[in-house]
Amino acid sequence: PASGSPDTGYDNFTGDRTCALPIGTYTFSTGCNTDTLHLTITPSTGSAITESACGSFDWNGSTYTSSGTYTFNSGCNTDTLNLTVTPVSTTTETITACDSYHWELNNTTYTASGTYTISTDCSTQVLELTLHQTLPAGWIVPGHMCSTDAPIDLSALAATPGGSWSGVGVSGTSFDPAIAGGPSMVTYTVGNEACAQTETHQITVTMTPDADAGPDLALCGLEVEMSAFLMTGSGIWSGNGDLLIASPGDPATTISVTEPGAHTLTWTVAENGCSASDEVIITFHDPAIGLSVDAGPDQVLEAVNSTTIEAIIPDGVSVTWSLLSGTAVIEEPGMPATMIGSLSTGTTLLLVRATLGECPAGSDTLRIDMKDFFIPEGFSPNADGVNDLFVITGMSNYPGSGLHVFNRWGQEVYGHDSYDNTWDGSARNGKDLPNDTYFYTLNLGDAGSYNGYIVIKR
Repeated sequence: PASGSPDTGYDNFTGDRTCALPIGTYTFSTGCNTDTLHLTITPSTGSAITESACGSFDWNGSTYTSSGTYTFNSGCNTDTLNLTVTPVSTTTETITACDSYHWELNNTTYTASGTYTISTDCSTQVLELTLHQTLPAGWIVPGHMCSTDAPIDLSALAATPGGSWSGVGVSGTSFDPAIAGGPSMVTYTVGNEACAQTETHQITVTMTPDADAGPDLALCGLEVEMSAFLMTGSGIWSGNGDLLIASPGDPATTISVTEPGAHTLTWTVAENGCSASDEVIITFHDPAIGLSVDAGPDQVLEAVNSTTIEAIIPDGVSVTWSLLSGTAVIEEPGMPATMIGSLSTGTTLLLVRATLGECPAGSDTLRIDMKDFFIPEGFSPNADGVNDLFVITGMSNYPGSGLHVFNRWGQEVYGHDSYDNTWDGSARNGKDLPNDTYFYTLNLGDAGSYNGYIVIKR
């Protein structure tokens, strides 16, 4: 049996039977054996807590990321944690708006771009906000335009620069009434695409009327009936100089002058605020005076059988070339300027005749002298101004032709690989060659070569 001296108080210790022993010293004897128990009982203590956390919770040196019940033992103490973990969440919303944006989550209106955040419990709401300013798209409508007016710069009309223009007749920032060809709806767009503003107006364009004063005219007389064209609108004649317009508004009016000469007349047509004009030159010739004509300067040709002839005649006058003497072919006899070919050696005489209505005809002659290719047999280089150079007629038609001159002993005394009619009878050293007979070779390339003699006699 156990016996002892107990203290007061019991906890949970059991000896050999189910009974609660107080704190103290106990002995137990069995036969010859005696056991002694010195008993100290520490009362059990502990606590229980309940926590809620976002994402994780730190407790007693440990981090917990899941909900549950956790215990911690230390000696006779046991603590209990009842944990609820809510995952952390972040939601991002990207918004593009014009001028301002009202966020319902926090009942706030924002007027500037930026990143805004709201945190509630374990969740975070992020607003990525981009704001674009709304720009005024107003523009000034230009006044009435005519289709022949110059293009205008639309950018100068807009209240806010930097936008884009569209419409018939628009290219970039330019509006061309000629391309529009009539009233055109033009739109101006300005601002970011999401917040773009547009404004459309009509630009009034009126087609410019046609003005045709008729062809230039030359006549024999001091009075003419005009032949302008008028389909719509109204027209009026005007002109320079001393002239009389019978009916200025009549496209077929009669115009008279007191003196012959050329007059410029203008036919102006107006319609719906637009106008156009055309000029015509009328040349009046006095019937009492013959027509003037100039066949041009006489010509001298060297070994060439064709040339161009050109007569100077008044405007509107008819002309005719004809052959008076010699042999030639006139390609276009009825033209003031024409080619003439197949000229014969010697003199050819041409006549040009100018006619206009009842005015006395005018005429003039042209002389053409055609020299054949000719190599002289001598010259007299004595500085008297006559026959001082060895001149080969027609040499200019054979550029690059070589002339070489030898004395009677076969020694070359002069040479030039592109002879230009400038040999004055001097030797290579610049001294005058003595009077004598010399021999030459002339190479004309594809045209052949010539050999002969030259007599120098001063």
